[in-house]
Amino acid sequence: LGLTPAGDNGSFFQSFPFTAGVSLGENNRLTLHTGVEARKFTVNTDWRPLTFSQTGEIEESEIVFAGYGIVAPTADGHGEYNAYADLDVTDKWVMVFRYLPEDVTPQLRQHLNRYASLRYKAMVARDKGARGLIVVSGPRAQVKEQLVPLSFDSSLAVSSVGVMTVTNAVAEQFLRPTGKTLKDLQAALDAGTPVPGFAIPDLTLEVTIDIAQEKRTGRNVVARLSASDTPGKNAVMVGAHVDHLGRGAGAGSLAREDEKGQVHFGADDNASGVSGMLEIAQALTEAK
Repeated sequence: LGLTPAGDNGSFFQSFPFTAGVSLGENNRLTLHTGVEARKFTVNTDWRPLTFSQTGEIEESEIVFAGYGIVAPTADGHGEYNAYADLDVTDKWVMVFRYLPEDVTPQLRQHLNRYASLRYKAMVARDKGARGLIVVSGPRAQVKEQLVPLSFDSSLAVSSVGVMTVTNAVAEQFLRPTGKTLKDLQAALDAGTPVPGFAIPDLTLEVTIDIAQEKRTGRNVVARLSASDTPGKNAVMVGAHVDHLGRGAGAGSLAREDEKGQVHFGADDNASGVSGMLEIAQALTEAK
């Protein structure tokens, strides 16, 4: 089209590093101490760290149960919802259910949904002084996989607390000293009224979390159309993006169950964007 290179070293390409995904490292450890025994759990089978978890060794700590882990203010005609009311979680692991109460009105569901993401729940636990967040799906949740996937998202910020997901069976072992069950707790909470949280006595967790970021190098394609014989001080940038290369490992993938792991084609997204950008470049070149 007659444009000149504007990338690295006189080329059309500009290289940049990016995080392409995450994977489990070799040093993930979860041990339950009950005073009489130390019970080890298998990563990726019994439990799994979440992408945005703090990594490294986390000091041996007690566990507190905090319902759905949601803290929502009074708004839109709904009263305050506080899963942490009268609960001290300082320097402890907080175990919460995934998602939000099942049997509430659509209006309350919409209100609580703003505060129900796992990142938000982890942030709330952190701000209340907790060492980590344990997420369990519970028997009433409509999930095919009890463990939250280790999915990569575009935000690489960590939550500065440990965050992990455990199976229902592991969570039941945590609850055993209380005489309570996941099913009964979740059924009570799903009505929409917060159930008071409680400390779990006579056990502690020893945890090490190891998550590896997979670094790769990408490249932009950059070209310049000068408005005059010498480059001006200002520029108008016209761009298009390639936004879903790969096989749907990201948290935003809309792949159905039978499409997981397949190439994500982009004919109606980045392909149309690039086509439009090339048409604009040609039109401006001809207009000059």
